[in-house]
Amino acid sequence: MAFRNELENKILSYPKEVFTERLILNYLNMNSAFDKEQVNIVIKGLIKKGKIFEVDRKKYKKISINNRKATKKAKNINLANKDIITGTLRGNPNGYAFVISDGNDDLFIPHKSLGGAMHGDTVMVERLTKGLEKPEGKVLRVIERGISSLVGTFYMEKGYGFVVPDIKEYYNDVFVPARLSKGASTGDKVVVEITEYIKNKNPEGKILEILGKSGNHKTDAMSIIRSYGFFETDHNAEIYADRLNRIGVTESDIKGRVDYTNLLTITIDGDDAKDFDDAISLEKNGKGYTLYVHIADVSHYVTMGSIIDDEAFKRCTSVYFPNEVFPMIPEALSNGLCSLQEGKKRLTLTAKISLSSGGKVMAYELNKSYVKSNHRMTYNDVTKILNGDKELIDKYSDVYDMLVNMREVAKLLHDRKHSRGAIDFGNNECKIILDKKYNVVDIVPYDYTESNGIIEEFMILANEVVAEYFARMEYPFIYRIHEKPEEEKLKDFIGFVKACGINVNLNNELNSYHYQNILKFASETEYDKIVSKVMLRTMQKAKYSTINKGHFGLASEYYCHFTSPIRRYPDLMIHRVIKAFLDGKLDKKTIIRLEGKLENVATKSTEREIAAEQAERDADDYYKACYMEDKVGNTYEGTISGVTKFGIFVELDNTVEGMVRFEDLIGEDLEYIDGKYMITGNGVTYKLGERIGIVVASSNIIDKKIRFVLDTAKQND
Repeated sequence: MAFRNELENKILSYPKEVFTERLILNYLNMNSAFDKEQVNIVIKGLIKKGKIFEVDRKKYKKISINNRKATKKAKNINLANKDIITGTLRGNPNGYAFVISDGNDDLFIPHKSLGGAMHGDTVMVERLTKGLEKPEGKVLRVIERGISSLVGTFYMEKGYGFVVPDIKEYYNDVFVPARLSKGASTGDKVVVEITEYIKNKNPEGKILEILGKSGNHKTDAMSIIRSYGFFETDHNAEIYADRLNRIGVTESDIKGRVDYTNLLTITIDGDDAKDFDDAISLEKNGKGYTLYVHIADVSHYVTMGSIIDDEAFKRCTSVYFPNEVFPMIPEALSNGLCSLQEGKKRLTLTAKISLSSGGKVMAYELNKSYVKSNHRMTYNDVTKILNGDKELIDKYSDVYDMLVNMREVAKLLHDRKHSRGAIDFGNNECKIILDKKYNVVDIVPYDYTESNGIIEEFMILANEVVAEYFARMEYPFIYRIHEKPEEEKLKDFIGFVKACGINVNLNNELNSYHYQNILKFASETEYDKIVSKVMLRTMQKAKYSTINKGHFGLASEYYCHFTSPIRRYPDLMIHRVIKAFLDGKLDKKTIIRLEGKLENVATKSTEREIAAEQAERDADDYYKACYMEDKVGNTYEGTISGVTKFGIFVELDNTVEGMVRFEDLIGEDLEYIDGKYMITGNGVTYKLGERIGIVVASSNIIDKKIRFVLDTAKQND
């Protein structure tokens, strides 16, 4: 018992807040089977005692409570014989909440049992069942506050103000003393920092930033990005980045690097792109091809622990809105010194990959390098060249042969990837076109061209060879993993596919080949796009991990994100590992230090990626609602893209989606059929993939929701 008490203290003294069993074993220099068993037992005991909690599978975090009074009271809680779970609180506008916890059903928490906990908090909860029809819980302890600042609308009363949060799940307004209002007036969109939590009262806060008046398109867009925790770059980081950009690439910077400036090199990006973090060179030889994937060496300028690095880690990713980019690193670097601009010498890391005439990887190596791009090309222009545009062929005559070879190699890589079972979901993105005042001019499907696919194949290959390189050497690394679908979702998907009449030999052990075949069969039916959409819903979310588990969607044994260090922090961190290896600096001490850092980066990057995706989706929904606001009463034809017990979702051809409520559907004795994605009644059925006529009933830009009703004229035809 004394041994376990000592082990418990050592685990709690681990210098990092987040850890795994493996990190603890390395930290304590324990490696026997007995050691592993004891560490596992002690960790489970610490969870039960409420001293740590599991943030992900086999990943733990120490519980820290900043409020001294709360800590003192919390320590007196007797947890013996209580059914305890920890999880994240998800609020409801009506004042109650649910606790979301891995491996447990969502647990209802009535308002009286919240104990001052708020939406987003990590909480310790006692599950109560005695005398209750359904289990509910009572918050025993707020482990960690989940939201420290909010975006909302400010209102001024006599002598004080308050902020109504945009997040409806945050069921409390935030009280703001007049002296901390920063001059905000009623109707302003603001960012408020929560400064104090007071039991049985609203939290108190202070205004950090006034974004503008509610209802202004640019203000509303800024409100979205701020609400997901993406804030302005520290001014000092901007100043430092500007200084680096003015200095440029020096002779000392290129010392010891491989010189690729005489190699024919191009960038291919979108028309409006400014941050070029990848460039391509390709040579054809008698035995096959040599592909060079040059990636901007951001890590040379953004060093570990620097002010720019600290700012980048807060974001972990760039965020892309229509007409606007919120960069991970300052624009002086992202669009300047680190961007592989035409005719300018730039520092890079290069993956040099030798391919057979059939596209098989024969050898590869990684180099610290520098390049000078011959041309900044666009997807549209390259596609036109490959389709025979004589004017553009003459303009880019020096790279024409290389572009033709790139097409050949990309086709070989795609076919090899397809043969191993990689799944191609297609593209259903849209482009929202705004004017200078942020008014929506048009919404059109994104034009995914052949050259987009070429660059995608090269980036996938580079990511694979880099991941394999470090996995085989068993050095600390960050992988991009995509695990197999969960069994329950798999069963539902099999049922849906069979209901669509797609006869594929299916079982409960679906692999990527099966998914590929389903999409192939579906492409020959009316269910093409909808099967792809439902299939995506069955998939687990790809994430970052220090443990390689492969990538199910790509059918890849090894995969990482190496190719976008300007806009993704894991890529930047991987570059640091690669350079430490190339420089011979991956000694035991460095490896131990990296293991803890990489775990933290993987966890944080996954979290911020999800936040960025949600922000981008909210921005798209906002602008789509703006676009449809003056189209109320218009009729359109669309595809049923979702079926729920509340109604059906219909997606128009321009990707705008709205809901037809259940009560607005036409038909008698309608019933939602769970698992088959359909609503049916006497003589009428609404099912996924069906084309249907609708009328725009309303468009709410505040809620970012569009409501449709059925076009009765179409229904009667």
